Amino acid sequence: MKIFLFRLVALMAVLMLPVALVGQVESGSIVGTVKDATGAVIAGATITVRNVSTGAQRTAQSGGVGQYNITGLPVGTY
Repeated sequence: MKIFLFRLVALMAVLMLPVALVGQVESGSIVGTVKDATGAVIAGATITVRNVSTGAQRTAQSGGVGQYNITGLPVGTY
């Protein structure tokens, strides 16, 4: 009985492994809104993000209501 229980638990662990691996991400995004000191949005602002480890940079322009979205960023600290 103990061997059967051990095998059952081991089988369940192996079957659940792919579920845990799905949660691993390879890229991310940074989104936000550019505002001035009074809280008014700033359209057309240039946003630059830099990866602290690699120094790689990406830029974007804020939209009509100050929003920006930089996607496809490799995992890291920006």
